[in-house]
Amino acid sequence: MKIKKYLFSISLCFFTAIIFSPPAGAIMIKEVAMGLFLDAPTLEEGTLYYLNQHGPEVLQCSGPWMTRYQAWLPYEPPKEAVERFGAVRGRYGELWFHEQDYMERGPLKGASKPPWVVEGRSISQNKQTNVMVPCLPTEEFYDSDPYPPTTPILRWVTVIAYPNGVSEEEGERWFLEVYAKEAVRQPGLLKFVSYRVWEDPTAGGVDIPEEVKDMPGFRKWVRLCEYWYNDFNAWRKAVLESPPKYTAPPWGGEYPFVEMVSTFLPYYPDIDFMKGTYMPNRNLPMTNYNIIK
Repeated sequence: MKIKKYLFSISLCFFTAIIFSPPAGAIMIKEVAMGLFLDAPTLEEGTLYYLNQHGPEVLQCSGPWMTRYQAWLPYEPPKEAVERFGAVRGRYGELWFHEQDYMERGPLKGASKPPWVVEGRSISQNKQTNVMVPCLPTEEFYDSDPYPPTTPILRWVTVIAYPNGVSEEEGERWFLEVYAKEAVRQPGLLKFVSYRVWEDPTAGGVDIPEEVKDMPGFRKWVRLCEYWYNDFNAWRKAVLESPPKYTAPPWGGEYPFVEMVSTFLPYYPDIDFMKGTYMPNRNLPMTNYNIIK
């Protein structure tokens, strides 16, 4: 009898594992939105609209398919970063999905328009950049494993594309074999990881919601890269004042040699839509806040 119970338990565990395991090859992916509500009159007004209307509307529509929906308030980017690296300060959001769930989710319909948007303007005029990437880095070039509660962390997140006329194969060969090996020599670098932009496995079969099809840069980018430093002084030294000597790619040009949009983030998000929390001082000593009503 004990043997039968034991065999039954093993069979039940095996059956459960089959039922609840993700399909072979399935991955967790995240939609990254950089530069949200850049056309808002103020950052505060953009945040209020995000908290009270847009975020809850996205959650109402896609919540059953999502596993995480968080947002960050970026730091004010240095002037040099704006001019040279396409830095923006509009809000940054991440929406996490299982691959199949993302493909099956419904489109965002009937969404409100921001109060500052005049009639006839589309969401594309927010000038945000959207990419889909795996949740885990495709490549981990360097990670000193800093401990956020005790180590100040500035995250420089960049989305890149190779110039017109440069094939993705040529660009990737330079990025992986030349650039990445030189970039890890930045003084004071704490972390450098990269994510390949996710490609629809159904070769275009996924219906992209109409309201995001014409967003600047949607699905045209090749990589999302993330670099960590202690602070802006460390970033400035590593990137502007004492950078490694970079080898120019075959197509020439000056560093960074690619098209780029970027943002500077704290470690922790200040909004978690799935938990219903808003903590504007999240990156200071912890204080609890409720979502703005």
